[in-house]
Amino acid sequence: RINLQQFPRKLQSYVGSNIGILPDSAQVVIVGGGIIGNSVAYHLAREGCKDVVLLERDKLTSGTTWHAAGLMVTYGSLSETSTELRKYTRKLYESLEAETGLATGFKKCGFVQLAGNQDY
Repeated sequence: RINLQQFPRKLQSYVGSNIGILPDSAQVVIVGGGIIGNSVAYHLAREGCKDVVLLERDKLTSGTTWHAAGLMVTYGSLSETSTELRKYTRKLYESLEAETGLATGFKKCGFVQLAGNQDY
């Protein structure tokens, strides 16, 4: 277990019904409420881990994550792994509103990628 007494008390938990309550300790503590921190917390919870605290200094996704809003493309990678991860993520975002009851604002749209040379 991780002792959370070392963190400033003004930090808040925005998960579930514990809004504004920071527990004394947790099994898992995630620092950073950007896309990666939120994704890790979501997937841990989905796998049954109930003792997760996500710490963020401001509002969730208010750091660098907001710069990337709307830049989700499914293809365009030369890596099969990256392409599969992008496809999984898109499918996940499509289902989050139905799963959580919270509006995500996710909208599918297309994109055009032009070749810069003969090889690409």
